[in-house]
Amino acid sequence: AYTGGLAIYHAGVFRLLGTSLLSLRIALLAAYMAWLPVVYWIARRFGAWGPATFVSAIVAAWSVPNSVSAMPSWYNLFLATAGAAALCRFLETRRRGWLVAAGMAGGLSVLVKVILLEYVAAGLLVLVWNERGETTTSRAYSWFITVPLILFVAALSHVVARLPGVSPQWH
Repeated sequence: AYTGGLAIYHAGVFRLLGTSLLSLRIALLAAYMAWLPVVYWIARRFGAWGPATFVSAIVAAWSVPNSVSAMPSWYNLFLATAGAAALCRFLETRRRGWLVAAGMAGGLSVLVKVILLEYVAAGLLVLVWNERGETTTSRAYSWFITVPLILFVAALSHVVARLPGVSPQWH
């Protein structure tokens, strides 16, 4: 499940800051501090500054400060949040560069730890939700959304069919 990207990142941190756990925690702190404004930006898309500040404060208090280990899941969270922000920005501006940024965030997240299916499915579902009721969508865009969703359902069905115990149709 670990693809080695985080090990390469940690090797670079060790080269830059020295070989110690403190170096990894400093790198985690830097990523955490870059992540918090993104959380606030997303929260502002859905509410006023007061609730957005409250949500950001809760996220700030109940995340990295509770476990300051440089675990892959933190970096997956940071990158998934960046991808979600890029998708939100795409929905506002309709610029394809934001889709590319969301894809890059997902790709970097996969380099840390393989969680590709969940991230891709969430992104595609956002795009499908965005196109509800649209009749002017291009055929290429429709195929761009439909084919990966079909592949996702097929992959998920394949994984579920291998679960021991309960029949696949119950899943």
